Amino acid sequence: MLPKIGYIASHYFFLFLFIFSTWGSGRAVLRRVRTAAQQTEGLMEHALSITLGMAFTICALQWLAIIGMLRTPWVVGVLIIGFVAGVMQLTSLSAPAFRLALQRWQTMSFHERCCLSAVLLCVVATLLAPLGPPLEWDELMYHLPHARQWAMSGHLDVNEWLRYPWFPYNYELLYSAALILTDDVIPHMLHALAGWLVAIMVYQLGKRYCDYWVACLGAVIWLVLSRSQFDNAYIDMGVTLYVFSACITFRFWQEEHQLRWLAISAFFMGVAVGCKYQALSFLPIFAVAVLLQDRKPRTIVVATICLLIPCLYWYARNAFHTGDPFNPIGGKIFGFTDWNLGDYQGQFSDLKRHAGWPSFLIWPAILAPFISRLRATPAVRSAMCFCAYCLFVWSLTSHYPRYLMPVYPLLALLAGCGWQWLFMRLPVTISLREKQLVQNACWFITFTLLIMAVSFSAPKSWRRIASDSETREAILEKNVSGYKVLSYLRQHSVGKIYQFGLEDAVYYAPNPIWGDYFGPARYRDFATLPPGQLAQKLAGLGFKELVIHTKRWPDIDSRPNFDRYFAKVYEADSVTLYRIGTATQ
Repeated sequence: MLPKIGYIASHYFFLFLFIFSTWGSGRAVLRRVRTAAQQTEGLMEHALSITLGMAFTICALQWLAIIGMLRTPWVVGVLIIGFVAGVMQLTSLSAPAFRLALQRWQTMSFHERCCLSAVLLCVVATLLAPLGPPLEWDELMYHLPHARQWAMSGHLDVNEWLRYPWFPYNYELLYSAALILTDDVIPHMLHALAGWLVAIMVYQLGKRYCDYWVACLGAVIWLVLSRSQFDNAYIDMGVTLYVFSACITFRFWQEEHQLRWLAISAFFMGVAVGCKYQALSFLPIFAVAVLLQDRKPRTIVVATICLLIPCLYWYARNAFHTGDPFNPIGGKIFGFTDWNLGDYQGQFSDLKRHAGWPSFLIWPAILAPFISRLRATPAVRSAMCFCAYCLFVWSLTSHYPRYLMPVYPLLALLAGCGWQWLFMRLPVTISLREKQLVQNACWFITFTLLIMAVSFSAPKSWRRIASDSETREAILEKNVSGYKVLSYLRQHSVGKIYQFGLEDAVYYAPNPIWGDYFGPARYRDFATLPPGQLAQKLAGLGFKELVIHTKRWPDIDSRPNFDRYFAKVYEADSVTLYRIGTATQ
């Protein structure tokens, strides 16, 4: 018990240092933008300050990595600069946040306290989730492997043996810094931090433009929709944070007509575009909205420069080296390099197999345009237009629920308005006392469900916390495909490795390890070959060892004469390691 508590405390202490550093650098800029008329003081200002500081940190890490200086002293230097700025900002705080929160709590009604308590319970339910070791598919396949390679080399290498080597990877640079300074649990916490910041912004935005009930309901909906993302090092919540922050600051620009707000909004959008190709789909509506508001050349130039600062490198690098700035997605237009047409078609077929609809919780958002008081609010009308555009583009392209996540915060607020409207449609003939009883019953049911959610998720998260190496090894052996064989390989590998079926465990394998559905070492170029031809082709490419997940690829090593060309070395948990050509020599 005590070792785990110490482990949790040490990791949250490091996260606090990171938050304070990014808050310091972000607030140093943001407080010079805010005017007395723009009421961003409070949680919204602090959340935007942290978000802006994280963007500055990402850019600093990107530039360091470009010149090959992504090393411990320089990473620490970036954080120290922010930390010093944070210390200098402390004297400018208007009042202690804790005292203001206590005063606000004392003035709340019973139902307001219930609303806020529901939000806090949802947050509490996520606090242990990021503390387990990396176990999720995509983080083991390419997010963390890319970040680790940059942390090891200090440079933005193109790792062609990993999936998506040419993607933009802004948010993974934070993971690289974490791997340089700490361990692979901190990337989980950095991803979770984005989700917590979004929750704060949803809550504050709901209070600003709607009411307290919608603010709390929107925050709860966001936390419920994103609950599966708090225990991994994906980037979807990071992209969501920057797209949502861009929308918020863009609205501030529309209200205040300060070009500095537009510059920050464009900068946030640039960070998002530098994180994931899907963020490019937001640029058309962003550009149209700017032109409708202000078509001055200075405005357009400032917005364009701020947009390009965080993301230009990735697209310029791709265009220079491959001719496709959106490699491999633009292959049909610019030509393929590491991918081919089969890979391209396979990627989109995979998206179609995973197509689906988002949770029912946000479906009441479609009611928002029919509510007159919402139509009368310019900010809400803008949110409706943005969501309508995003839903239209999403339905025409991926139709993959996780790719809709950057729109979830605004959809959660609109859904909160829809749920509130539906709830207020209760029969007006019932008495006020009866209506109060119904409200109390609804809150009781809500709290019961939330407490159940916390009680079900917390034990699982607690069991996954590995405060010592023995516990970590036990967790990894139980949850990671072929971990025992990969551990053996890390100690006994004799050369270049090819694998079938372990793409979800690449992070724990010796580097590099080749083999994937896409790219130059694609499975289909090897899987159908007879054993002799397979051994000859692998050996010709310099491979010395072959690893097969026999449950996923049962027909590779069961073919006649396979043992003539491959010698079994080690086997565990349906994964087998072979040496190529050993039996024939």
